[in-house]
Amino acid sequence: MTQASQNQDQQPTSPGLLDALHEEQDLLFNAYFEGDLTAQEREEFEAKLDEDDGFRRDYDEFVGIMSGLRTLPFEFAPDDFVDKVESRIRRRSKGRFFAENYLYTSRVPYEVIALVMMVVMAAAWMMMEAPRDSGLRTADLTIDKSAPRDGGQSGEKATTKP
Repeated sequence: MTQASQNQDQQPTSPGLLDALHEEQDLLFNAYFEGDLTAQEREEFEAKLDEDDGFRRDYDEFVGIMSGLRTLPFEFAPDDFVDKVESRIRRRSKGRFFAENYLYTSRVPYEVIALVMMVVMAAAWMMMEAPRDSGLRTADLTIDKSAPRDGGQSGEKATTKP
């Protein structure tokens, strides 16, 4: 096998796995660049830089990007920036967001709505004549001790009391 085919066999083929590996590599590059690695991790990182040319190219590209970002001037947003963004969103959404209308700006917490609904449901239940003990019928479960215990199968006829 050639070197290229061996490298192709070793590389993962799943896009999700490749993204995860690149993200992990970027985090490692950033930690080294910022000086956040321990002495042992730094030694391992530098050894990998010396051994792997592809890793070295990726790190050099990372350093170039980060150095370029650090040379950009830092600027603050203008004072009226937030107001302009809100007015543009309000205009494009036709008042659905950041509306000046009182009905759109006032919001009632969900807890208040839930409490009002529970009170309304309880009142409706009470008005619909909630079950009362006085209106319930009870079953007569008295036991007739004079009846035969064998279920009336002894040949005697059971008599009923009026």
